[in-house]
Amino acid sequence: MVKALRMVSVFLIVLGVCLFLVDFLPVNLTALEGEDVYMKIVPDDTFSIVSYRLAILITGVVVFMTLQLKAALDARRQGE
Repeated sequence: MVKALRMVSVFLIVLGVCLFLVDFLPVNLTALEGEDVYMKIVPDDTFSIVSYRLAILITGVVVFMTLQLKAALDARRQGE
């Protein structure tokens, strides 16, 4: 169970970082030369995972740090 939680936390951290890095990509990354490029405006009432990127990143970090703390406490108990 701990390994699964650790994998999920690492996945959430990587996903959160990738979602932040997407902002640095140019708008016309996939457009062919000579095409007109426009930014797509999305209404606020639609779902976008980009709006949850900070929550995803923070959740991944908190779960990862909690697992690290649990492992450290377990190792300390083993030493006593």
